Amino acid sequence: MSIACLVVGKGYIGTYLQNYLTTLSSIETVQIVSRSKFNYVNQDLFLEKLTELKTSHDEVIVINCVGYTGKPNVDACEKDENKADCWHLNAILPTKLALTAKQAACKFIHISSGCIYDSYDKCYTEDDMPNFGLYSNKSSFYSKSKHAAEESLKSIDYGTVLRIRMPFCSDLSNARNTLFKLTKYTRLISHENSMTSVRDLTVFIGKLITDNYLTGAFNIYNVVNEGIVTNKIIVTIFKRYSIDNKWLFVDDAELKMTANRSNTVISTDKIKALGLHLPDVLGSIQVCIRDQYTRLQ
Repeated sequence: MSIACLVVGKGYIGTYLQNYLTTLSSIETVQIVSRSKFNYVNQDLFLEKLTELKTSHDEVIVINCVGYTGKPNVDACEKDENKADCWHLNAILPTKLALTAKQAACKFIHISSGCIYDSYDKCYTEDDMPNFGLYSNKSSFYSKSKHAAEESLKSIDYGTVLRIRMPFCSDLSNARNTLFKLTKYTRLISHENSMTSVRDLTVFIGKLITDNYLTGAFNIYNVVNEGIVTNKIIVTIFKRYSIDNKWLFVDDAELKMTANRSNTVISTDKIKALGLHLPDVLGSIQVCIRDQYTRLQ
């Protein structure tokens, strides 16, 4: 079977994904489109692009990596001047892309967020109603927009949603990398959380595609690494490799954040049942920090 992948969004996740998918011999064609080079918001142009790929491949998978998180962080999503962009890119665009993919008979994957849950009342599964999304008066505008996309995709019954959390990689110069962010602060809070290694995420997506797990119908997977981590544990790993910002741990209130943050642990039982679970989170974090330390030597 001839497979083509079209990655939408040439940002943090999209670029890593493109680089990985091109190494898989079972995927014949991997293309990535950015807004500056191709107007994927125009549904007619996007349909034309997918139709072209379909003429020369048995299967085409669209992977939406576009998202608005705000700079330098989700606090920016709370500003009135940014809310339209946040809502359009996070809530509206995924459905438009999915509808166009459905029209062209292409599979659709949407990179979403597990930051639509909060608290430690339970280990949240894909079937649990988000308690930090549209219907919460405590959730951030960012989290509301991510939940809205899921509800919209569910209403059209199309697309595979991958919920990730606090994505990290070995490039400590990448401003989107959660590990990079920690090196730029001297005061930190520390809560138990699920996290996602971008490298492990790309391997997971590769298996979803090549092992035929995509059906087209709406489905959700929590895609986080096994285990739980805190910032205090990450700082301990940093110090093993002589990276020390003299961090001070404080209470949430002392940071005076504009948007409330999601702190929670989400279940990996569903992907474990498929044999697709990601490695232990502490091991993956240590590999990333070690790789960066080695490059600096």
